[in-house]
Amino acid sequence: MGLSATPYDQFEGAKEKRYLEDYFGKIVSTYSIGEAIKDKWLTKYEYHVVETYMNDNELKEYEDLSESIRKLQGDDPDMAAIKAIKLFERARLIGSIEDKLHKLKDIIREKTANTLVYCGDAKDDFGLKQIENVSKIFNERGWNTGKITADESPKERKKTIENLKDGLIDIIVSIRVLDEGVNIPSVERAYILASRRSEREYIQRRGRVLRLSNNKDKAIIYDFVVMGAFSSSKNFNNLHKAEFERVRTFAKDASNKDSLYIKYENYFNLLDEDD
Repeated sequence: MGLSATPYDQFEGAKEKRYLEDYFGKIVSTYSIGEAIKDKWLTKYEYHVVETYMNDNELKEYEDLSESIRKLQGDDPDMAAIKAIKLFERARLIGSIEDKLHKLKDIIREKTANTLVYCGDAKDDFGLKQIENVSKIFNERGWNTGKITADESPKERKKTIENLKDGLIDIIVSIRVLDEGVNIPSVERAYILASRRSEREYIQRRGRVLRLSNNKDKAIIYDFVVMGAFSSSKNFNNLHKAEFERVRTFAKDASNKDSLYIKYENYFNLLDEDD
């Protein structure tokens, strides 16, 4: 018997791989996040879309990368390797657009403990990574921050997590490392500045903040979504649809689901038309 919260993985530019089905066979039973919240195994949560926009330079870079990716067709291994690099560069760009930092400054108010921030790993024009700029924003507002990336040792990561649990720091800023295998039930709030096109990532990230804990009646998730018009270029069209696939996934089980479906009804309807 196999048990998994995320049996499949989906990444941009790759077909869904179902290796576990090859070994264990078809899924025989499912238990959704919505059911777990209803049965009080997970805490309820609010989901807030933070609308962000590319500037002209970012949009041009996105279009150029998308066109390069579109032209890299075929089974040639070298071409596939170049395409993978371009996809990675484009994902970096999406995750680190400048407006996300501006909107983060706008929405953070009073200091709250037990908070996670998921950052991208691109650098700005001054050579600073998004995680460094995000840490600076929170530090300037009086938050005590810790950092977890691939550069820290397991021992250092464990210490940072313990510091959050013990209240010595208010927030952990990270680059992907906290997606899986971390249990911090006290976490109540998450800011998602960068996301991949992976349902596994969506589920794991919600799982970080939905664990039950004493004196925790709900969790709050802020998702920084790249906005724009569906009538714009085809390349940006595809990005926008991918962003709202994630929004719909997160909104489905949120306590403020009704207001989200009213506000973004047109976007969700367009997604359904493509199905």
